[in-house]
Amino acid sequence: MVAVTSDGLPVGAEPQISEDLRQRGIVVVQGLFANGKVDQDAFQRALDKLLAVQSEAEFATLMRSLPLPVAVTPPALRRQEPLEIATSMGGPPRWSLAGRAPDEDRHRHRGRHC
Repeated sequence: MVAVTSDGLPVGAEPQISEDLRQRGIVVVQGLFANGKVDQDAFQRALDKLLAVQSEAEFATLMRSLPLPVAVTPPALRRQEPLEIATSMGGPPRWSLAGRAPDEDRHRHRGRHC
């Protein structure tokens, strides 16, 4: 007798990939190709692998092996302080950078409201 989980899978079995998840992976790979982040050979290899993966773990490993779909800010250029956004009732939205008063930002931007 084989022990099963509450999902009906054998204990220790990997969850199978859903077709919805597979389709979302294909959309990501198509976007990478359309944006020039992968060439045609890499695109075809990724599609072949996406069609062959059976588990969510295999899917995750494949997706991590691909280039990021968006540019990531290098750690050296990332803000250390949080960006604070303030709104006021009845007026235009105001924003300020952490450590600055909203009025300072307004003067820096010559009265423009962002």
